[in-house]
Amino acid sequence: MKRNALLMAMLFTALLSGCAANQQIAFLSSGVTPNQGISAKNLRRGANLGLQSAIGSDADITMASTLLLNSSDYQTTAAKYDHMEAWMPLSEAKDEHEAKLKMSAILEHAIHKTLAVGYKTRIDEYENEAVLGAVNRIRFIRIDGPDCENWSCAAYTTIPSETASQWQGNMIKYAYQVVIAGKQCPCYVYDGLQGGVRFVKIVKEYDRQGLVNGHWHQFESKPNHFGGETFYAQLSVNLPEWVYCYVAKQPANTTMTVPALFNQGRRIY
Repeated sequence: MKRNALLMAMLFTALLSGCAANQQIAFLSSGVTPNQGISAKNLRRGANLGLQSAIGSDADITMASTLLLNSSDYQTTAAKYDHMEAWMPLSEAKDEHEAKLKMSAILEHAIHKTLAVGYKTRIDEYENEAVLGAVNRIRFIRIDGPDCENWSCAAYTTIPSETASQWQGNMIKYAYQVVIAGKQCPCYVYDGLQGGVRFVKIVKEYDRQGLVNGHWHQFESKPNHFGGETFYAQLSVNLPEWVYCYVAKQPANTTMTVPALFNQGRRIY
């Protein structure tokens, strides 16, 4: 019976694969849990035990499928990409939508504050309209200062608002009773790999019109950086203690050692 339930869970996982990106949570990417020192292997074993428990007690197969979606394969993928892991207490927001907008404001403020020494920053938005009329409004941070004169640098990250970049930064309620990175859940977490920061130097900016309909705001840019390790350490200082910055790829023109995980100004590894 349990074997059949497991097969059913795996089947549900396969059926849900089209929306798996909407179910995945990064567990500190390498599985290192500060304070407890739990390894990725142990963390995944915990998920498997949860799955076994669910099946053993005839719990809802959807729950088992969700646990499978948070499996080692996704953790391996997460370890390859920059992102942030936010374990927002439920007391911080009344629902997932409020959690999304609050996390956006927290991250935006942290970037502004981190770059405040030596640079000026401001929010900017631009609008693209597809030939068929669909409008897409993008929100990002402009940067002015050394090597970024005339607001020629930009930071792209997960900072949605009610009217722009709405497809980004979804927060979901992780409903299981677990302690991850010393944080008690249930809690709100990023849905997928969100919160990474990409810096560019804009070398050309222009508008392009479609032959009949549509218009697009275009950029030509090259990678830029703002201090590598120093930047991420300070950024983590300006974020709540329940947010972790994970850097998988070496920032352009730096010697920063990666992968790296930062929290409250401290490099954990």
